[in-house]
Amino acid sequence: MCWRPASGPGAGARRSALLTGGAQVCEAHDPVAPEPHGEGAYLAGRLALERSGLAPADLDGLWLHGTATRAGDQAELAGVARLLAGVGRPLPATATKGLTGHLLGASGAVELAFAALCLGAGFLPAVANLETPMAGASGLGLVRGGALGLAARRFLVLSAGFGGHAAAAVVERGG
Repeated sequence: MCWRPASGPGAGARRSALLTGGAQVCEAHDPVAPEPHGEGAYLAGRLALERSGLAPADLDGLWLHGTATRAGDQAELAGVARLLAGVGRPLPATATKGLTGHLLGASGAVELAFAALCLGAGFLPAVANLETPMAGASGLGLVRGGALGLAARRFLVLSAGFGGHAAAAVVERGG
């Protein structure tokens, strides 16, 4: 996600990642409460993967929004479980909201930037302060305790907002 000018400062810069698919949906369940089955995360993730020409099994990692609220995390995990059904392996996953706090409308952009930089650097950071994952996270390899070195090619990045807004992006390692 790096613009490459033909000449001058930044010429020949290496791209950390490329955005290959994205989607934004709004299920409008409630002004602040998430839809309990994770419909927004599921639909946005599915559309982003379709637009990038990928299947869930093609992913190397997942960047969750991770609200750190019981209702928000349960809803996101339900949508992700539906999205990843049939993948057959735990998918490495992280969330950085515990490090950044509530960024409101900037959450998606910051999560996408973190994912692109970490994809290029070859690691997934640990989920801050995660000791015991909640039920529903069994299909994910949530990163705990320290960063996970990962020679990944592509991540799916999920983000959520008030009013049922959800967004997803597929980022692939640049060259």
